[in-house]
Amino acid sequence: MSNTETKAKSKRKYSKHGLTVLKTQLSQRGMRVEDHRTVVARALRQWREDLVSDLDGDVTTAQASVIDVAVRTRLLLDAVDNWLLS
Repeated sequence: MSNTETKAKSKRKYSKHGLTVLKTQLSQRGMRVEDHRTVVARALRQWREDLVSDLDGDVTTAQASVIDVAVRTRLLLDAVDNWLLS
């Protein structure tokens, strides 16, 4: 194989899904990543409130932790879904 053929084969298209950046920001700043004025942030806040109300509004510390993880997971999954469908 010549050097030119090697360069041609080694080029790969990378798509930028943004998941790595989002995960890094979430691990560093938590849910403060989302601006509370965006549609996504409002939807996540509403979903969190719905989860709390489903638990009769009185959540334990463990339940609050699980809800936080669920909200962060939903944010990541929504970002991946958006990237896959675009």
